[in-house]
Amino acid sequence: MHIRPKRIHATARSRWAGALAGLLTVGFLAGTQGQGTQAEDRPLTPQAQAVWTLHLLEQARYGEAIPAAQALVSIAPNAPFSYQVRGTLELYTGSTASAQEDFRTASSLSPHLAATDYGLALCALLGNHLEEAQAQMTLLRKNPGLSPAQRDDADTALAYLQYLHGDVAGAIRLAQMPLHAPQATATSADPMRQELVAMAAARLQPQQGMALLADYLSTPSGVPRVREAEGLRARFETAPMMAEPAVMDIPLQQMYQASLAEKRALETRSAKGAAQVTGDVTLDAQLSSPKTPTFVAFYVDGQMTGMVNTSPYRYDWHSDDVANGWHIIRTDALDASGAVLTSQSRRVQVRNAGTPAAVPIPSAGLEARVWSLLRLRPARKAAEWAQADLADQRGDKQDAQAHRAVAAALDPNYKDARWVARTLFSESAARVTSPSVRIASSRPEGLWIGDTSRKEIAITFDDGPNPDKTPALLDALDQVHAPATFFVVGSRAEAAPALVRRMTAMGDDVEDHSYTHPNMAQTPTTMAETEILRASVVIRALSGRLPHFFRPPGGNISPAVISLSHDYGQQVAYWTVDALHAEDIGSRQGLIDYVMAHIHPGAIVLMHNGTDVTTAAVPGLVKAIRAKGYQLVTLSNMTAKTSPVKNLPLKE
Repeated sequence: MHIRPKRIHATARSRWAGALAGLLTVGFLAGTQGQGTQAEDRPLTPQAQAVWTLHLLEQARYGEAIPAAQALVSIAPNAPFSYQVRGTLELYTGSTASAQEDFRTASSLSPHLAATDYGLALCALLGNHLEEAQAQMTLLRKNPGLSPAQRDDADTALAYLQYLHGDVAGAIRLAQMPLHAPQATATSADPMRQELVAMAAARLQPQQGMALLADYLSTPSGVPRVREAEGLRARFETAPMMAEPAVMDIPLQQMYQASLAEKRALETRSAKGAAQVTGDVTLDAQLSSPKTPTFVAFYVDGQMTGMVNTSPYRYDWHSDDVANGWHIIRTDALDASGAVLTSQSRRVQVRNAGTPAAVPIPSAGLEARVWSLLRLRPARKAAEWAQADLADQRGDKQDAQAHRAVAAALDPNYKDARWVARTLFSESAARVTSPSVRIASSRPEGLWIGDTSRKEIAITFDDGPNPDKTPALLDALDQVHAPATFFVVGSRAEAAPALVRRMTAMGDDVEDHSYTHPNMAQTPTTMAETEILRASVVIRALSGRLPHFFRPPGGNISPAVISLSHDYGQQVAYWTVDALHAEDIGSRQGLIDYVMAHIHPGAIVLMHNGTDVTTAAVPGLVKAIRAKGYQLVTLSNMTAKTSPVKNLPLKE
């Protein structure tokens, strides 16, 4: 349901939107025209395609990475690296069986590559095959090609497998071994080792484990982390899964898996129709344009191999110049100006005796980047839940609930996290006593206006905190002793915790405006839930209380999101007076005049925490509101049966 246009943060673009954009707009090569994934008219070299695909993976742009990875396999089908990259993407999106197939292909092309062996071990781990994973990881540790840092990662993964096997003491010993790479200490340098040792200690010595978990979960700001590290994560349990993919949202995971399967099916069909060639091969242009070309250029795997300018436009290609395996032959017919008249591609399989199959892609650090993507990371929700269990054991129910709420923010589907969070959060709903009010049938149900029998006004500010703008706004409010309600963006609150604490200290309400500021009407329910949850946990950590209200960015909301906000004890709150246009005009007096012309008893005024005009207008606006006999209140006070906030005299 759409209310009105409003600024949406560019950084808050929905992962679903990015996924769909990647799946719908980025092409890939599968025996048809076109070769690149960045531009249809710019074929990429294998190394350039590898760099681009890794970039997409590292940026968590999986929807775009799928066709890019497929293009990499098509452009360099004989390079083990191509299958390592696609296998990594498949692991990230939960396609474990396909990933195992790709890593096995990479191994057949070139045995005992470190990233390939690591990938195979992780396939077994994500497939819940503990014995196979342990055997693969033990084999990996013996690989003489491992760098010191890679050997440390292999030791860490093996220690985790020992933990899963029940050898908790052995896991601690291995995780605390001195690192091969020149780093500080075994645990402090690696979050995976730190959580592993803490989790293991919690099973052996609860008091020590509690201290280690507290140290691991602590942050400089005191705000718990509500996002898991991107990558493959250890869950510290054998069921339902020992490790999890980067993408845990099931609908999104299914969409990625379907796209990968579709593109692999196209690849298979293309391979079945491909010709097998040996020795010298005559390439025929097979022209389809009514215009007679001036030149015909022949390309092998994106590299020009010859050009002819006379009919019948044939070229003799020495297939033994390339490695055995799959190759793409492209024929471009050009006019005198060099413009392409037609372009045709076909796939061939070269089989020459005595020619190697594997083709290495020049490294340039690419293999290290693949390994970095494959590194096993810790799932913080497991540590939060373990700390909650320890709190329960010592009878601290409040602390246990707090840790389980953080686990829910990290992953609502983890254990009973959703139920615990909804139970805890709904307790705050009892403080909100006013019913939802509908003032127009075209608008969604929610709080649009306060009690019209009382001369009260609530001024609210969206989109903060903003380190460049919020301090001056808080100064202006403090100067006139005006209470306000701030609807904060959770990720911004994380980045500027001192400002949220100052809002609370001033007696202002701090409420939920989502975590990343997406369009909530277009956000899938599973992601909308984490938007509400994560912002709530951040706000609770900084203000000492859970938010009572949820204001969707731009007022855009769906019935499902309204239901979610109620599930988590938050009333959906809108506004009576929208001052956005007056703020954008840029006149302090214009903003004051606009608000004063539209307020009435119970009015909720919407402004924003981002314009100098708004900050400059606050003292005069507060004075004008009070001069009309209105009392300024926070939103929670406006909706309570009584309003204890009293107006204070202006500071001279």
